[in-house]
Amino acid sequence: DSKSSRIAEVDIAGYRMDAPALAADGRQPATLILAGLQHPCCQAVLALTDDDHTNVAVAAAARLLRPDVPVVCRAEHPAVAADMALFEVEHIIDPHAKFGDYLVTAIQSPGSYQLQQWLTGMPGTSLGRQTEPPRGCWLVYGDGRFAAAVSKQLKRAGIDVTELPPQGGRSALRDEGTAAPDEGLVAQLDRSGIHDAAGFVAGTDDDVRNLAIVVAARRLNPRLFFVLRQNREAAQPLFAAFRSDITVTSPEIVVHECLARLTTPLLPRFLGTVAERDDAWADATLLKLRGIVSREVPAIWTVELSAAASPACADFLRDSGQTLRLDHLIRDPDNREAHLHCVPLLVARQDNSEWCMPAPDTAVTTGDRILFAGTPDCQLKQAATLLNVNVLHYVYFGRHVPGSWIMRRLLLRPGGSAH
Repeated sequence: DSKSSRIAEVDIAGYRMDAPALAADGRQPATLILAGLQHPCCQAVLALTDDDHTNVAVAAAARLLRPDVPVVCRAEHPAVAADMALFEVEHIIDPHAKFGDYLVTAIQSPGSYQLQQWLTGMPGTSLGRQTEPPRGCWLVYGDGRFAAAVSKQLKRAGIDVTELPPQGGRSALRDEGTAAPDEGLVAQLDRSGIHDAAGFVAGTDDDVRNLAIVVAARRLNPRLFFVLRQNREAAQPLFAAFRSDITVTSPEIVVHECLARLTTPLLPRFLGTVAERDDAWADATLLKLRGIVSREVPAIWTVELSAAASPACADFLRDSGQTLRLDHLIRDPDNREAHLHCVPLLVARQDNSEWCMPAPDTAVTTGDRILFAGTPDCQLKQAATLLNVNVLHYVYFGRHVPGSWIMRRLLLRPGGSAH
């Protein structure tokens, strides 16, 4: 980061692990090299600043110096996003347009929105209440990129939108730095049809102004569904006190997108399927997940059935002649009669075929990748089945395999006594 104050914050943030930090200009290739761009352990490059030109400079350097690593960039201007696309950046995130997509989904398919938010949340945090924005006319207050992007996405979905540009800059507030709207602002809201509106988006880049407008709007129509943009983390207590229906922070949107794409690459494929299904399917999937993990955001992980990642399964599939099913992978390695608190969300084959929400009796084979959601401890328990042939033999046959290699081959071969 070019701002040394932000680097200083890293030192006192109390992260679970050391986070190397460098106060330098990321637009300079030498800075990126010093940070480890060309180190063999560099697995990805994320350019997520609020400066599009810095992000595209980082993308260009990463693509030219390390074309083998994936690049994720934030971009708010279409022209900059187009430049990034020329460098074949894998993932370009426009937080404003992305939130517009979220809001449209929340209005048209609240179950799908809830499922998407749940699966991209931070594991261990509580699931928020069901969000169901009403249909009808929406008022969008703001004149920047955020308001424009949200209005565009709502209109594209066929939702009636009235745009409210701020009048007179900060004179829309009675006193500098206060949240008291003047009479001109109230008159503007009155003329906008606020009394018959369904929802209201306060989307300027000024937190005080956003709070002022929603305070005035709530007085005129307390039934409105409020979406409030928060720009500064320091303002969080004020936004929490207002208790909007949805509070938007661009960094949080970017973080969720990055986590989904980098930590579990299969998750975006599953979320794409969620977007294509109806709300009844999403509600049924949510109900199934709640039965497994209660109201906590689940952990999401991918299992690859390969000799490197799952040697016990790879050996079993190669030597036993038996069919391995998902049910075997979700049994408790301590008690095979019980199941782990996890759900298989997606099975992806090497031929690009896939099964969404597969049944427990689905057969799996070498090369398959499986996306799971469940409690954090399940991933560790499941690893025992994937890595240890004795454990796999127990969950499959009901008794432990002998420790010697010869006896394992005898028992696992077709026609062996373990059958």
